[in-house]
Amino acid sequence: QWLGELWRKYHQVFVLIDEERLQDVEREYGAGFNPFDAYPRAIVGIDLLLANPRLTDSAVAAGIDVLIVDEAHHLRRPPGHPGNPEYRAVAPIADAATHCLLLTATPLEDDAHGFFRLLQLLRPEGFDDDASFDRHLAERRPLPPCTSATRRVDIGGLPPRVGRPVEIDDPGGWEPVLDLERALLAVPATNPLEVRRKSERLQRALAHGDALAAILDRKERDTGILTAMAEQAAASDPRVRWLAARARVWRDRGDKTLVFVAHRETQEAIQTALSRLAQIRVGLFHEDLSPARRDIEVAQFRLSTGPSLLVSTECGGEGRNFEFCTRIVLFDLPWDPMVVEQRVGRLDRIGRTEPVEIRWFRPPSGLGRAVATIHERLGLFREPLGGLERELALVPPAIERAVADGRDDLEPDAVDVILSTADRARPDPRGRVPRAPPGPVPRRPGRRDPVRSTRT
Repeated sequence: QWLGELWRKYHQVFVLIDEERLQDVEREYGAGFNPFDAYPRAIVGIDLLLANPRLTDSAVAAGIDVLIVDEAHHLRRPPGHPGNPEYRAVAPIADAATHCLLLTATPLEDDAHGFFRLLQLLRPEGFDDDASFDRHLAERRPLPPCTSATRRVDIGGLPPRVGRPVEIDDPGGWEPVLDLERALLAVPATNPLEVRRKSERLQRALAHGDALAAILDRKERDTGILTAMAEQAAASDPRVRWLAARARVWRDRGDKTLVFVAHRETQEAIQTALSRLAQIRVGLFHEDLSPARRDIEVAQFRLSTGPSLLVSTECGGEGRNFEFCTRIVLFDLPWDPMVVEQRVGRLDRIGRTEPVEIRWFRPPSGLGRAVATIHERLGLFREPLGGLERELALVPPAIERAVADGRDDLEPDAVDVILSTADRARPDPRGRVPRAPPGPVPRRPGRRDPVRSTRT
């Protein structure tokens, strides 16, 4: 995507360094030749850096003028830890580069410490390991001018979110799904491992019967009880029929619809059903596709002559731009609100001119209804909730406690705590941490003046 955007918007020619390109360098220049000397304007995926640690050494040796790290929130370094593999792969390049630009539109999953440890990549002399980040926040000390937070209000706002819940009046279709849910809730869970296993199964059952059937063990498949229930739930799932009934109408209107699912099994079931019931072409986007194939799928989906509907797993929930889509359909609802926010954020982004239509399903009862209700009450389908990641982290444990207790709803007291905590933490228009006043940017030893690093 970076390769295409740099050319389309700025006519800048970069080279994507992948395994095939590394082989080309070795054939043309000889073994051991530095690929960043061969291609000084390069794009490299973090996965390749992790798989080939020598690439980090090569980048340092080549001398980097500007290092841009997209999705920088993946660089994590807990207190007293050298950092996750991504952090350790990038840190030496950041330290050696003349300029470094860290980009993320995703709230950091950890806490404020995670953000300050990103600042350490830019200003190691200003934020050493002994710095008290909490005190820095409590005293509202301004951040150094190497940071910038671009908010919706700063760019003049974006089109609104228009949430349109779907309630399907089909008791016969929902009943097998609810029966499967009740059977799984009735299974006792007496320790954390059993609770985790029970939670995973319920999430898959609520997603689609085929998603649950895929993880049943041999004993369960031999007895056939859960397998039969999962198959019946999959065959009767009213969401699939609802989607098939509308897919042709949307296609005929020229709409582009992005459907999110959590599991490959659900994706395959939807593709099969739409091909059979609606006779429409469906695009697929998932983690088993090669990076090149993913780009092709998105490019074809963007075309007016391409598929009108793309079904994506969580693989498409980050780093992809689908602002051209008419609507997003959340076939299943993740228990983590921030995952939902990531999905919606594929459409709700700079460049969009039309309201973001969001469709999600409200089951008639059960845990699926409770999950939809808590997301709705949080306002997730009305406004972005970026900046509330710590508060929204209370939601999945509350759902898991209900699962452990065999309940199909959330404890009212837990819901009240979640909602009040989120309300109190709604972002201050001024931001949580004030920015430093304009002024000269101090030089780092041996460096030219650093560029402003932007967190958008």
